[in-house]
Amino acid sequence: MNVDWYDAWGYCRWRGGRLPTEQEWENAASWSVKQKRKLQYPWGDEFIGRFCNISGGEDKFANTCPVDEFPKGVSAYGCYNMAGNVWEWCDSWYDKQGSSRVLRGGSWRHDADNCRAACRSNNAPGSRHGNLGCRLARRSNP
Repeated sequence: MNVDWYDAWGYCRWRGGRLPTEQEWENAASWSVKQKRKLQYPWGDEFIGRFCNISGGEDKFANTCPVDEFPKGVSAYGCYNMAGNVWEWCDSWYDKQGSSRVLRGGSWRHDADNCRAACRSNNAPGSRHGNLGCRLARRSNP
């Protein structure tokens, strides 16, 4: 957390991965393999406060939480904290001007609406905040 887009990009490269595109991020957060459709939240279509870390939620954290704290909120792809905890940088531009990068996932500072899988936000690539982080993406082995 508290990383700008450049730090997030560099970290992912150093670890042998990359930042996910916005489309990849949303797919990992919302696609239900069993139901073959997109869900509102990683766990389903109903918001359940005890499944994620957000402001006013049913957790014990003042800000971020450990990655494996909410196992009932895991997406169909096995990804933790796709809703809440920190906004996550994506490797996609938010606008055609190329002045800001996409952020997905909401954060511990926000409400249920910001944690919907389809919710998006943005910030300048050099921005640093305590509620910005990243997720590493890499190809899975065949």
